[in-house]
Amino acid sequence: LYDSDGQLVKPVLATWICRGGECTEKVNAIVHPRVAEAFRKRCHEKEVLLQKSHLNHAEASKEHAEDLRQRLLANTSERPTPVAVETLKKLPAERTLFMECALLFETGFDRLTDLSVTVHVSRKTQLERLMARNQIGRAEAEAWLALQLAEDERMQRADLWIDNEASK
Repeated sequence: LYDSDGQLVKPVLATWICRGGECTEKVNAIVHPRVAEAFRKRCHEKEVLLQKSHLNHAEASKEHAEDLRQRLLANTSERPTPVAVETLKKLPAERTLFMECALLFETGFDRLTDLSVTVHVSRKTQLERLMARNQIGRAEAEAWLALQLAEDERMQRADLWIDNEASK
């Protein structure tokens, strides 16, 4: 997994993870707790900054999160609704942290968030983009995608979604 300089060789790690089973579980057991802790630390740092800004952060953050959730989810059906990126840009920066996480629900990291937004794209486009970005073949791309929740389940679990089919 490491080169002669002690640096992690990401393509080798990726191949190892794609094997699934015990290989994936071992990596997840090492990586995911550290990622969760780093996010919690960042949230704490943000809270400290809010305190120093003399904001009543504890209640304001809870009220803000619930108010935002209600406004974004207003007039929706049981399925999550599309949301424009412009809507997300309107979130107050001093009270907002974004977590980009390909395995948000699979890792349980969604429990660390007040609102979950997923990106919708067709399986075909997802495969094409993954193969182009990572310079990998279809079989390896399929293996990567097999580690993720099915699109319909992810859409059901998310609060909101962004349609990214036409984006490049």
